[in-house]
Amino acid sequence: KRGRTRQARPFSVTDVLARSGPGCVRMGHRGKSGRIRRTTPNKGEALMKRTPLKVAIAAICFVNLLYMIPSVAVSGMVAAFPDQPQNTVLLLLTLPNLTGIAGIVAEPWLEKRFSRRQLSITALAVFFGSGLASFVLRENLPALIAASVVMGAAYGMQATLYPLLVNDGFEGEERSRVMGM
Repeated sequence: KRGRTRQARPFSVTDVLARSGPGCVRMGHRGKSGRIRRTTPNKGEALMKRTPLKVAIAAICFVNLLYMIPSVAVSGMVAAFPDQPQNTVLLLLTLPNLTGIAGIVAEPWLEKRFSRRQLSITALAVFFGSGLASFVLRENLPALIAASVVMGAAYGMQATLYPLLVNDGFEGEERSRVMGM
């Protein structure tokens, strides 16, 4: 047994397919030296790459929860604008939902031109900007309505991107945990 040298087996697609699991080699990836190169990161590398994604998904979930707050404050909104008709004030709740549909419809079209990461960052920034505008211009009902329209479109994009980002970035039990955020 001591004098024997081990013969290298030729690269075979069935060998690679049989071993292709987490942290294993994927089909057809040879380095310059001719050796099979590992293309999936180890667990530590994968965790480090997923942490920013988890933070982004948590931010989107938090913003989606903030989106529901105005529905609780209907009586306060109507009382804040006594000189305006109640139906006009209630546009603050209905128009964002309608423009949210526009954001949902526009997201696949925008995804052809921009990455999901760019879209999610833009949607969060637009949501934050319109929320800040709503806070600064809280005495002006037309400005609040305009800001809520923009906020609704950003919400629609986020609502579409959230499950896509989770599906792309996680697998198995971890996907279920992150979806529950």
